[in-house]
Amino acid sequence: MEVFEYGLAAEQVNLLAVFSAAVASFVVGGFWYHEKAFGARWQKLVKLSKKDIQKANMTGIFSAAFALTFVQALLMAIVMVGLDIFAAMDGLLFGALTGAAFGSATIGVQYLYAQRTLEQFAIDGGYVLANFAIMGLIIGLW
Repeated sequence: MEVFEYGLAAEQVNLLAVFSAAVASFVVGGFWYHEKAFGARWQKLVKLSKKDIQKANMTGIFSAAFALTFVQALLMAIVMVGLDIFAAMDGLLFGALTGAAFGSATIGVQYLYAQRTLEQFAIDGGYVLANFAIMGLIIGLW
C-alpha cells in the first residue's frame, strides 16, 4: 500500500458527503440515546437527571458536538480517499473497523481506569461503532 498524499486526498473530499455524514451522526445519536432505546439507562448510569439535562446549555453542547463530528467525518473522508475507498460497503466496513479500533477501544480503556460499568461501555462504545459505520457508509456512497 502506498502512502497517500494528504493534499491530494483532501482536494478530492466531497464536503456534501462529509456534512451529510455529520448530520447522520446526530440522527443515529438521537435514536441511540432516546429514552426508549438506551437513553434512560445511560442517563441513570452517568447520573444525570432530567432536570440536569434541562439546565444544560444544549445549544452550546450540540454546536460543539456537531463541530467535532464534522471534523471526524472530514478526517475519515480524507483517509478513505487516500485509501481509495469509494464504495458503500467498503465505507461501512472501514467505518466499523475504525469505530471499533480507535473509538470504542479508546472509550474502553478510559472506562477501565474510570471504573465504569461494562453496560455503560456497551452503550457508548456501541454508539461510536455504529456512528462511524454509518459515516463510512455515507462517505463511501458519494
